[in-house]
Amino acid sequence: MNIIADVAGNHDALVRLLAKMPQEKTVFLGDLIDRGPKSAQVLDLVGNMVAQGHVALMGNHEHMFLDHCRAEPKNKLYQPGIWFTNGGDFTLYSYGLQIHEGYRVNPDHMVLIANMPLFYTEPGLFLSHAPWFAGSYLKNATIVQKFKNINGDSLIWNRRPPRKRRRLQIFGHNAHWGLTYFNDRGHHFQDDPVNPWAICIDQSHHMILTGMHYPTMTIYTEPY
Repeated sequence: MNIIADVAGNHDALVRLLAKMPQEKTVFLGDLIDRGPKSAQVLDLVGNMVAQGHVALMGNHEHMFLDHCRAEPKNKLYQPGIWFTNGGDFTLYSYGLQIHEGYRVNPDHMVLIANMPLFYTEPGLFLSHAPWFAGSYLKNATIVQKFKNINGDSLIWNRRPPRKRRRLQIFGHNAHWGLTYFNDRGHHFQDDPVNPWAICIDQSHHMILTGMHYPTMTIYTEPY
């Protein structure tokens, strides 16, 4: 299985990365869009892959996309303009739209994002956009909104280190960590892949698109 983090609108790099990786089921860890030049094209590609049985999880950038493009002004969860400070303007430009034309984005893409799950599991494995930290129960981490506010401990926003659990966690979202293995030596060991219980594979801070093949744990990268 292939696991790919934080494409960030870089369609061409994604095509090159997929060509390097085994032809197996792929799980995208969210943040497919924003900042890069071809978010709309990324959603076209990933949407076609999802229709063939691959999986795309929701990230915080997809959540902001939905809030900006779909919600009525009085029902919006995020402050006005916050999506644009996170690269959302580039997503609209990829559709040939201006920032006031979010209502014109491809409706198929809206459906794709609205139906993205927050996590994916297989025996011994837990995949999500952000690390699972909040509370002792998964239901706490899957609550995105609390009392009309965004839950910062959710599986799309959490910035704190994961807790050790019975399943290996693989996630993105924390580009400031880069490729980081969490093991019994502690946190933030970027050069110690021995017996990890959690792995961050987001290297977008260095403009590198990163994928991992599971269970071989082979890392594939593509600069953009």
